[in-house]
Amino acid sequence: MIQRSESKKSLLVASLTAIGASVCCVGPLVLLTLGVGGSWASTLTAFEPVRPIFIG
Repeated sequence: MIQRSESKKSLLVASLTAIGASVCCVGPLVLLTLGVGGSWASTLTAFEPVRPIFIG
């Protein structure tokens, strides 16, 4: 039997995962609506050192 604290922790993690998935889908749409496109984002060089993390 799962204890209540483990059950609450699982619910919290599932909720955070759902929020993250929503942001992942809605975020690019919002940026596109604001006029931030891929060609503009490719000129950003500040994120170059952490690029492998985002690719992963």
